Amino acid sequence: MFAMGEKHALVLGGSVAGLLAARVLADFFDRVVVAERDALPSTISNRRGVPQDRHVHLLWSRGSSILEDLFPGFTDELIRAGAPRFDGDLSKVYLNNGGHPLPASGCFDDFQFVLPSRPLLEGCVRQRVRRINNIELRDAHDIVELVTDRDHISGAVLRRRDREAVVDGADEIVEADLVVDAMGRAGRTPALLDSLGYGRPVEDSLDVRLMYSSFPVRIPPGALRELAVVIGPVPGRPTGMALFANEDNTWMFTVSGLAGVEPPKGLSEMLAFIEKFAPMHVVAALRRSEVIGEGAQHRMPATRWRRYDKMKRWPTGLLAIGDAICSLNPIYAQGMTVAAMEAELLQQCLRQGSGALPPCSGHGICGYAASGSVAGVRFLS
Repeated sequence: MFAMGEKHALVLGGSVAGLLAARVLADFFDRVVVAERDALPSTISNRRGVPQDRHVHLLWSRGSSILEDLFPGFTDELIRAGAPRFDGDLSKVYLNNGGHPLPASGCFDDFQFVLPSRPLLEGCVRQRVRRINNIELRDAHDIVELVTDRDHISGAVLRRRDREAVVDGADEIVEADLVVDAMGRAGRTPALLDSLGYGRPVEDSLDVRLMYSSFPVRIPPGALRELAVVIGPVPGRPTGMALFANEDNTWMFTVSGLAGVEPPKGLSEMLAFIEKFAPMHVVAALRRSEVIGEGAQHRMPATRWRRYDKMKRWPTGLLAIGDAICSLNPIYAQGMTVAAMEAELLQQCLRQGSGALPPCSGHGICGYAASGSVAGVRFLS
């Protein structure tokens, strides 16, 4: 039950965007509940609700900076867990985008990052969030429907699951002053809004027909001087690859195809796939590698921007963040960094509003451009 006079927030979805939103909200609300459909692992491991976590991931330096602000000492924590650190030395990376390789000499002072796997990064964020006293993580819960009070979203109905089975009679209404949709591109908020009479947002989409295949591997020490290899598509070749060093002397090897080109699934076929465009020393190092886990594939038909800002009616008390608004082409590795930037923007808005819903509310949109793609969060009060 709520204590009288307390402010409460409910975050729907416990991935990176949801966890970062919860961290920000904890400074302005007395209680924050994070509801997640998956049964969250107690150790650093893959999980069902993040199928793309078995592929290459990158948190850009901007995202790392924001996470460091939200969780002081976070970068050092990742490094202690074994994540390699790129210090700006260009001899440690091979980047070739649009057919233009980055020079392998020199140094960038403002282009640095760490290279954890997605499970390690998300697991460390989740552990930090669990330590915050006024945040409660409720895993293994379905989001059934939104709860309304006139034109205000006042909470959601959660349904507890026992592994894969729904628990009978386990529905619970969780009330909140603010509900955050962080359920990703597969989230049901458009359908839930439609069922409440608000209609669905129009969607801007870009057909990319992206597919990628990955294997975790171990490369012999000294076989490759680079920490990261990224080769993007070029006109006439809608294919690419990425190879990132991760914690525990492991590497993630990913090949991709755009415009309907399907990359192969097997490691030997993947090596043959990249021979036409990858440097010989990279292919040679991969031929010496050892597969240390199962391969995985992922498809993304199109990028999608849900235009909540164009809806004629919108309930108060609802905010969307991360892929729930805009899911970007993953070959640019922008998703987690944009989610961090949105969390920072949420923090700025709440600070301007002195802990209440911010003055940039109303029928407006708080937004910014990130790497040429617009991502927005919307508060309507």
